[in-house]
Amino acid sequence: MAPRNQKPEAQATTTDRAPMITFSQLPQWAQQNPQIHQGYRPITPKYTFCLTSLTYLHNETGNIFSHLLPIFPLLYQITHSTLVYFQLIPSQTQPRPEDVVVFSAFFAGWLACMVLSSTYHTLMCHSKGVAMRCKQLDYTGITCLIYGSFVPTIYYLFTCEAEQMRFYLTIFTTIAAILITFFLSPLANNPSAAPLIAPLFMAFASSAFTPIYVGYQLYGYSHLDQMVGLKYVLTQGLIYIIGVSFFIVSLSPPKTKTPPESTPLPWGFPTPTSPPKRSSQPDYSLYKPCPPQTEMPERLFPGRVDYFFSSHQLFHIAVVIAATVQFIGLQKAYGFQHEHYQMAICPMLSVWRSQALFVN
Repeated sequence: MAPRNQKPEAQATTTDRAPMITFSQLPQWAQQNPQIHQGYRPITPKYTFCLTSLTYLHNETGNIFSHLLPIFPLLYQITHSTLVYFQLIPSQTQPRPEDVVVFSAFFAGWLACMVLSSTYHTLMCHSKGVAMRCKQLDYTGITCLIYGSFVPTIYYLFTCEAEQMRFYLTIFTTIAAILITFFLSPLANNPSAAPLIAPLFMAFASSAFTPIYVGYQLYGYSHLDQMVGLKYVLTQGLIYIIGVSFFIVSLSPPKTKTPPESTPLPWGFPTPTSPPKRSSQPDYSLYKPCPPQTEMPERLFPGRVDYFFSSHQLFHIAVVIAATVQFIGLQKAYGFQHEHYQMAICPMLSVWRSQALFVN
């Protein structure tokens, strides 16, 4: 018989580091990707357990650290930019208040996305309520990143077109506010809203090409590249498309209509409103399948990318690379603005506009 003050070994193991479980052992609400077979943390309603999971390997480790680690160089860049603005460290150029505003929007959006994303993937094993709420915050962070990417590009693009600048900033600010309100509302957790999430993000991000196209019509490609770092903007968009393509929502229905009787409902089937009929002739009307995900590469190699290089991890990496590429482009745009006196920029852009109109 064990001493009274000695804790059972099994209890200590469960408290400090619970053994990993498989996809089929998860509750139905936590089953998201059936191509990831193992490495799941058990659902444990303790924040200390969720935070402790940062110290060992599981299938969310890559998702967490791919957005947690970039926070530190981002904070360094924010600190450095702040010191430059207050002239506490030497710099070749002195930022204007407008530069501070637009770069602050970019940094804030990027930081919000990284923080909220890593928080969601850390706490998603806590409970259904916490996971759903953190997922809403994750959606909000993505919206902030997209919006924060718009602001400096629009400012440097329409630096001499005040009306167009106000128009596009007003439009994008309104759309971002509507999306954030939606994602923070209970509607975002409705199963019927799940197929709309990815298209909403894609539509919002794609709308950035409207002012870019207007700028192309005004100034032409080469001049626009000098103004906003166009090749970096286009490269950023391409990286986002590649990242999203790993798990983009498809519009085709799932091939499997009925889940097996002895297994939980697979990914894509929300909880039915009434108990499913288990018979030789199942009632398909009880199930409303959500659009499936491509889930590459785990769909090609099921069970072999459970811990690293799954579709969501590749998307996370693509987001960080794309934001970094855009930051380089914004530095080019900032440098262009400060290479010329502000009073000389607008007359020069006016000449470029006339040249673009002549060429077009």
